[in-house]
Amino acid sequence: MAGMSLGLSLGLNLTVATSDAPSGMAITATSIADTVAPGSVIGAVSAPAGYSVELIYDSDGRFALSGQDLVVGATLLTPGTFGPGGAHTWPGPILRAVKAGAPYSDLVLRPVITVQAVRSPADIAGLTAAWLSDVGVTANGSGQVTAWAGAYGTAYALTQATLANSPTIAAGYGPGGLQGVRFTSANSQHMNITPALPMTDGTIVAVYQPLDTSANKAILGSGSRFLWQTSSTSVSLNMGSTVAATPVANATLTTNRISTLVVTHDGTTGAYAARVDGVAANGGGNAGVSAAAFTYVGRQASTAYGNYVLMALLVYNRVLTADEIAAVEAWAMGRRTTEWFCAADGQAGNTGFNPASPKPAAQAFLSGQAFRAWDKIRSKGGDLMVGTITALTGGMTAAKPVRAMTYGLGKPRWWGAAPMALAYTGAYPAQTAALARANALGMIWWYRDGLDAAPVQVFSRALTEDRSFQHADGALQIRLEAGRDANAEVLVIPADLSDQQLYSIGTSNFELHGHDVRHFLGQMWSPQGQRTVLRDCYLGFGCDDGHSPGGSLHDCSFNEITATGTSLSITRGPGDGISVHGGSGHTLRYNWVHDCLGPGIRNEEGSGVVMEGNNVENCSAPLRIIKNASYPGPAAAIYRGNRIQRGAGALQRDGLLLDSGLPANIAVTVTDNLFVGEGVADGVAIRNSGLGAVNASGNVQTGFAGMGG
Repeated sequence: MAGMSLGLSLGLNLTVATSDAPSGMAITATSIADTVAPGSVIGAVSAPAGYSVELIYDSDGRFALSGQDLVVGATLLTPGTFGPGGAHTWPGPILRAVKAGAPYSDLVLRPVITVQAVRSPADIAGLTAAWLSDVGVTANGSGQVTAWAGAYGTAYALTQATLANSPTIAAGYGPGGLQGVRFTSANSQHMNITPALPMTDGTIVAVYQPLDTSANKAILGSGSRFLWQTSSTSVSLNMGSTVAATPVANATLTTNRISTLVVTHDGTTGAYAARVDGVAANGGGNAGVSAAAFTYVGRQASTAYGNYVLMALLVYNRVLTADEIAAVEAWAMGRRTTEWFCAADGQAGNTGFNPASPKPAAQAFLSGQAFRAWDKIRSKGGDLMVGTITALTGGMTAAKPVRAMTYGLGKPRWWGAAPMALAYTGAYPAQTAALARANALGMIWWYRDGLDAAPVQVFSRALTEDRSFQHADGALQIRLEAGRDANAEVLVIPADLSDQQLYSIGTSNFELHGHDVRHFLGQMWSPQGQRTVLRDCYLGFGCDDGHSPGGSLHDCSFNEITATGTSLSITRGPGDGISVHGGSGHTLRYNWVHDCLGPGIRNEEGSGVVMEGNNVENCSAPLRIIKNASYPGPAAAIYRGNRIQRGAGALQRDGLLLDSGLPANIAVTVTDNLFVGEGVADGVAIRNSGLGAVNASGNVQTGFAGMGG
């Protein structure tokens, strides 16, 4: 990792550095085993004399600071996509060095943490039988499995001499192309355990995906003794008595994903319990204490044949401890799906679009999914996804947010308009040039040098002259400059997506990471639920606000937001970069907000809002707190460590404006901010036109007529 830059823009004109880059900060170590307890030290963080270290960005409580030591947080470090004996690199927290009385610290560090996976299932005592879908599997040329040897040196093998009853290889079924073994009940597919597998005390771990939820599916069986998933998706164990456990909502055994089932049975008391994907199921109880010897995988006796794809099956001869179960569940995450992939070509079961065709717009239809902790919606970096993420349901709790993230290089583009968004007829040059005026709802954007660059010109509805069009490589092209490559010039025209936002505004516990969001005629994302997140995203070139959170406990951090409200020919909104509309407890940190038609950051109603470390440049009003007839005004807002730079053409001349309508019951704290006026002689850094109290300290201004406040 020597000298390596992660390239994460903080909106501070900075690049986060790793430990030994010349940032004035360093960490002594960045590797830790997955077996360590919470609070274990990862490494000591050093900073220049007189500075202290604070943690400004973390992921799910995985890291914490103890003094100046970076330590393991309260949550399990290991979830990822690595197998036994491997390692997982985890983006660590972002740390900043701060000094009392020194606003706008530029000393920032983000180490990359390597988690060494030191425990495999064989490292946990009592492993009796183990079958892994990619280890010891013997299949014929048709993929029919005839033998399956035990993994980790275990002695129990699976065999099937009758080809018609043999399960088959499911190639590339799991994460990273990992193969599975498919059991089909219609063909009575199962395997025989040789020798028979005894069980009294025990823990069974099955990593599998059911292929139906309408029939009993045996995982292990022998005569009247069995473990199976029932037709109602509960899990029944019989060690003398049949007892069911029912997985809870959002941790169910469904046909749309691979899950991890853990079953424990006490051979003395008969106590039986089950877990699915790390969550305890309801029910369970006394399943009996009769000794059993399982003889089948995928069959009870002559019924309940398996109908699933099996990725792993482990059997221990004792009830594992909670810590051991957590470890084996973390290991199992390398063998089950935790991600839904959305691609512009419509692959992986999603409704995408064909780049060679103008319609339909791409949308991610993910309704009915029961999401789990650590699940992610993955869009392909560089893809242009036109439309919205729709109808997410299930699993979205504070402990289990759904995260929309990226895979591959670059940011996926989720746009409210695209070259494909305009319906057209005829072939060039017979296409009507009047399309530019008739179909552009407010704005068209011209990408002169291709979609990887920012648009160089924006045209409003007021176009009066026709322009020449041609169609090349599936995109509408506009020829506005002689000598330009028609395949590079791209015209982006909003069509029927005018009022859509990227994602439903009402749902809670949704996180958006690492996306490029542009060309929505309404607000690009206005979450009104609870505990929503926008991080490391680019929002730009829209007719209304870039980001407008309401609800409560929203986190907007490490984003670039620009060119909002850039159409002066249509009234859709003020064009704020970030506009807080209601709720409480929002956090706006380390965003770069620039060149917006409205205020860079406007707080209209939010209480307890913390705005920290943001860089606001060249917006009509950098920071503004207002009141209107609908909103009572914000209370207890904190503005700390921001850099506020005024542009010469800005409409409102002050750095921070408290609106004249604000009531006396608000309290605003403004500390350690840097206000750069660039010669704005008729403005002040802080102007309080309201009745509330402004508690200002440690602020620095240059180029304004004065500090104000």
